[in-house]
Amino acid sequence: MNATSKARGAVYIAGLLGSGAALWLAASGYAVYDPATGELDVLPFNVPDMVARIVSGGGNVLATIALWRGWGRK
Repeated sequence: MNATSKARGAVYIAGLLGSGAALWLAASGYAVYDPATGELDVLPFNVPDMVARIVSGGGNVLATIALWRGWGRK
């Protein structure tokens, strides 16, 4: 794979991560998305609450991976 393909892949991944973050913010009530203008307005939020949501979501993902991979079995 050449450098151009790697750069294009990095741009695609960055776009997916940005879209996912915007969707999560809007779905969680931390932002308002206006589809007519494509504008995302981030509302004031409580930082400890957001960190707790991110950590709990990450813990659930890690637990799912652990269950799928069979971690903890002897």
